[in-house]
Amino acid sequence: MYTCKKATQLIEKEATENLSILTKMRLKMHLMMCKACAAYKKQSQLLSFWIKNKKASNVEQMGLSEDFKKEMIKKMKKKQMDM
Repeated sequence: MYTCKKATQLIEKEATENLSILTKMRLKMHLMMCKACAAYKKQSQLLSFWIKNKKASNVEQMGLSEDFKKEMIKKMKKKQMDM
């Protein structure tokens, strides 16, 4: 079975190249057992779709607001201090 690192590499490779049947089967087995990699594949496919359809042409629209970023940093710092 593949590691998650190998699986994510193959997911990206699959978007641009054909994988062998054996590789596809092994990747599918990994995705059936690993929910994180399965979610990664869905997200990767969605991003590819957006890029191909030029919905992501304005990178600023996809970004997070400055207030949201500051709040997340604040929460992460608090979490570190609690550890």
